[in-house]
Amino acid sequence: SRMVQVYNIVTVFTLYVAWSRMVQVYNIVTVFTLYVAWSRMVQVYNIVTVFTLYVAWSRM
Repeated sequence: SRMVQVYNIVTVFTLYVAWSRMVQVYNIVTVFTLYVAWSRMVQVYNIVTVFTLYVAWSRM
């Protein structure tokens, strides 16, 4: 029964490590997705700014 207990502890530990790795990967993916979304937003903002400046300049 001692052997089974040790085996269970190892199994739980392995699952925990695998789970924490998964969470870490998930966090990296989340951060990357947020970064990409943010940079897209900045890009759109820049395009709008340039367009607005261009319109203002052509009106002038």
